[in-house]
Amino acid sequence: MSNFCFTDLNGIPIGCDAALGGIKEVFVVPYTALVAGVDNPSPVFSVREAVVIKNDIIEDFFTNAGSFSDYFRYRFKRETGNFETTVTKEENGAIFYESTINLVFGKQEVSKKKEIEQLAKGDLAMLVRDNNHKVWVFGMDYPVRLSEGTVETGTAFGDFNGYNLTFSDFSREMPYELGGLALEDLNSF
Repeated sequence: MSNFCFTDLNGIPIGCDAALGGIKEVFVVPYTALVAGVDNPSPVFSVREAVVIKNDIIEDFFTNAGSFSDYFRYRFKRETGNFETTVTKEENGAIFYESTINLVFGKQEVSKKKEIEQLAKGDLAMLVRDNNHKVWVFGMDYPVRLSEGTVETGTAFGDFNGYNLTFSDFSREMPYELGGLALEDLNSF
């Protein structure tokens, strides 16, 4: 007899699991921009208060909380970015999810250096478009933060020269997929 605290299990069938790895682009917005768009945010605000969620898909943003004109788009070479989410269950029963979003930008340049310095200062929310054209939302419960990065020159002529950045997100749930009106708005951005 199982000792589950829930009864919503349905199983996962074998299916066609063909999918491409990696991410295509990232949209970043200051976390405070989302707070500004919410009518009467709670004292402890989270992005969760600014969205309409149906069937685990974010369908829309309330008021101007998701105005994509506030977002900044970051693109990079294919097969260089990814995200990974790790589930942790503590002995006290607490479950949380930590996601890392890894971005690589080639060639060291002053403009990239300044942009990275600004990203490192802020609390962020992120939308990540994967290579399957799905968009995932990070920063639902707590701000996304630049947690580590490296600047590399390489040694040989053919070595990588540029920036490796890792952003971290902690949440009560796995990342939500963006859909509905919100996805339509993003695609027209």
